[in-house]
Amino acid sequence: MLLVSSFTLLPEITLAVLAVYLAIVLDILIFRFTGSLRRFTVHRKVGKHQLMVGENVSVSLQVKYEGSFPIIGSLGFGCKSLGLNFGTGLMTFKSSEENIHRYSFTAKRRGAHIISPTELNIKDWLMLSDQKVNTTSQDDILVLPKIYPIRSNVLGTSGARVRGLTTSGNEGRSSEIWGMREYQPWDEYKMISWKSMAKHPDQTPMTKITVGEVGSPVTVIVDVGADMSTLNGEFENLDVAADLAASICYSLINDGTKTGLIFYDNRFSKVIKPDKNTNHLISILHHLALVKSSKRNFNMTNLVKENLPTDFGKTFVLILGRIEGMTDIFANALSKLKQHHQIIIIMIHNEDSKSYIEKLQLTSKQIGVPTFLATSTTIPETLLTLEKTVVATI
Repeated sequence: MLLVSSFTLLPEITLAVLAVYLAIVLDILIFRFTGSLRRFTVHRKVGKHQLMVGENVSVSLQVKYEGSFPIIGSLGFGCKSLGLNFGTGLMTFKSSEENIHRYSFTAKRRGAHIISPTELNIKDWLMLSDQKVNTTSQDDILVLPKIYPIRSNVLGTSGARVRGLTTSGNEGRSSEIWGMREYQPWDEYKMISWKSMAKHPDQTPMTKITVGEVGSPVTVIVDVGADMSTLNGEFENLDVAADLAASICYSLINDGTKTGLIFYDNRFSKVIKPDKNTNHLISILHHLALVKSSKRNFNMTNLVKENLPTDFGKTFVLILGRIEGMTDIFANALSKLKQHHQIIIIMIHNEDSKSYIEKLQLTSKQIGVPTFLATSTTIPETLLTLEKTVVATI
């Protein structure tokens, strides 16, 4: 009786405060000691772990909660290198209820990227405290450079007919048939495969590819100097170079031409010897996806002094950014390189370097080296111009 009478003497406001305090204590005790985090099962599925720039990636989250009481929380994950941040927002999880969330994003940048673990963040009913835990492991995805279409025989089989591209060791024609390709106007009549033409759905004339016609290896040399980290639209110069190199290497290898890849600044950074099998192409694409610019500047004079083995071929495709040194130094080095090799140059620029690169283009053309310009927005046009120019010289 004394206890009851004592409570009746308390002011109503004091009782209200005690009630709120009790509610908070109960809320925190239940939240902390019921093990709500252990009641969640989360599965995440990433649609692709290897893809090309521009392709979409789907991600699904399957969430199941087995707790006794409803609980408020959210799920989220992200990828800093791709600028991604996905979250469900606050939602109520009910017992035995399964939720499925689907997301999709476009891979805009080449390289190795990490999708962070899925973080579960639950809150108490009064939203005064929270608990966080990672419910899935991280996912690694590799974004390869984008491959733009080039007629497969332009730089390979038909390119071997351009003056200077075929070495004396490969001149003539072997009797061994390597494969088939679509007929071109310059092909010899006797090399047409009439049986293959008859089997083709569109009755397209097909030409036999012989071992001798495949020609000498082609090596793509990519500038990885400091200037390649310069912004070029939404990307960097090296991203543009990677897309160009990937497209050219894919075209050459797809046509059966042994193709090598070299990363160079003022010395060799990476050297991949020419080959033409599928694993070799995959290796090239992986290296182009992961390559980063160095702190050294590209030096043409140093490149000329390098003694590459003959198995790298006589044809070099140079993909360059800003060249270290004066124009006359560049011209002198290029002239020496041209004495022993067939050279094609693609120069990458942005608005700031355009006038300088155009001077280098004029200089290299005067020496007799086909030279093309490229930016992050003109890669398809550059490759199309390259294709037309090579065909026109045949």
